Amino acid sequence: MHPQIRKDEPGDCPICGMDLIPLTNSNAEIDDQAIEMSESAIKLAEVQTSVVTKGSVSKDIQLYGKIQVDERLKQSQTAHVPGRIEKLMINVTGEQVRKGQRIATIYSPELVTAQKELVEALSLKDKYPALVEAAREKLRNWKLSEEQISNIGKLGEVTSSFDIFANTSGLC
Repeated sequence: MHPQIRKDEPGDCPICGMDLIPLTNSNAEIDDQAIEMSESAIKLAEVQTSVVTKGSVSKDIQLYGKIQVDERLKQSQTAHVPGRIEKLMINVTGEQVRKGQRIATIYSPELVTAQKELVEALSLKDKYPALVEAAREKLRNWKLSEEQISNIGKLGEVTSSFDIFANTSGLC
């Protein structure tokens, strides 16, 4: 019953108490953990073997279980600016998202104020160049791209809504 139990003399199995059956000597060398069966035992146990080959699967197999997210690969898009979502471009769970794709448009009073600070600082850049850099750094800390920041400076206008872009690819 327990092939891992091996003794040199007759006796009982220490696990189940059954009589130990002596092994017949065979010329074939097999692994310690392998089980050797007679032809009649193989037929009784209905053991089937086949040679492993490469090929396509020709049989459908139904397996039962649960599919779970690999939490090591799970990521989330965090908000770096306080505000509210005006428009959400991702509408369905499981939708494919690419890195850099626009996923939302937001309104943020703090972001509007920061833009006004940058426009004011740019008008005073000759006197206070450090003020311009501080206003730009504030926008960078809120994860605005350099392109978005330079557009604010070029236009000199305050925008009330900003686009949020995906920082990674995956499924929503």
